[in-house]
Amino acid sequence: MRSPRPRSLRPRRATTPVTVVTSCDVVLRESAIADLLCDQPDVVVVRHTLGPRRDDGLRRTVLDAAGVVEDVRVDLEHSCLGCALREDVLPAVVAAAASGRWSRVVVALPVTAEPVPAVQALTAGEVDGRPVSVSVHVDGVLAVVHGPALEGDLFGDDLWVERSQGLDEADARSVGEVLARQLEEADAVLVGGEAPPAARAAARHLAGPRVDLLALHESPGARVLQPRPVPPPRAVPAAAGCWTCSTRARSTSTACGRSCSTPRCRCTPGGCWSASRSSGAARCAPAGPSGCPPAPARPAPGTAAAGS
Repeated sequence: MRSPRPRSLRPRRATTPVTVVTSCDVVLRESAIADLLCDQPDVVVVRHTLGPRRDDGLRRTVLDAAGVVEDVRVDLEHSCLGCALREDVLPAVVAAAASGRWSRVVVALPVTAEPVPAVQALTAGEVDGRPVSVSVHVDGVLAVVHGPALEGDLFGDDLWVERSQGLDEADARSVGEVLARQLEEADAVLVGGEAPPAARAAARHLAGPRVDLLALHESPGARVLQPRPVPPPRAVPAAAGCWTCSTRARSTSTACGRSCSTPRCRCTPGGCWSASRSSGAARCAPAGPSGCPPAPARPAPGTAAAGS
């Protein structure tokens, strides 16, 4: 399920909106960036590429509709996303916002990077002792996926290191794990190519019923980048009898008093699961035989459901 995103789609002070772009396909990521720059000339893209070896460092490219503004290689202490965020991504985003040349910053994360660390850093991080939130606010997360390969990637057992696309040499994450996390955090999903019905259903289940699935190259940039309102939490019964929650949490603590070490909403054999992303409080439900909370009881015929 989705992880906490401490952000507001309509901040009180005038800050520059930031859209975070994630993908597991470098070609699709570049295609999405090109489309956005063609449709939105007042947007700047801050793109980072992270090499799999420690000595590869980080490549930062800043682009707008007129062309390449900056293209530099940055040496990092470690070849990891955390170091990249701390040492270069945040300063680059703040600098782009402070220039006043663009109305929006699009942050294109390294391929296979997950959005949660970036969103949290952009929300609560600092640059030179000054909160990043003074300059920018996260306006949305965009996932770019390959439709024809979506089902196989989600349910396959490949590792990124086997595809030579890991964030470092020790990256043991599976392809499906990363893709699922990118979809779970997305406010909009750009689909490249034709996705079979089963793949679209899986993407819809992971992203949530209110998240737009948009066709790459066919969706206007204004629609792709438009702020999405935060939906209320909603229980979604699944065909198998288990249910999940459409979540936008502001806290990872649970109503039973336990704190969840993982930012993701999970059902556990102990029955404790993390907070809804749209609410500061969450409900804990006892786990069923499968480890999932039982589906909510249906009202009797002729009676209204509670809260309706």
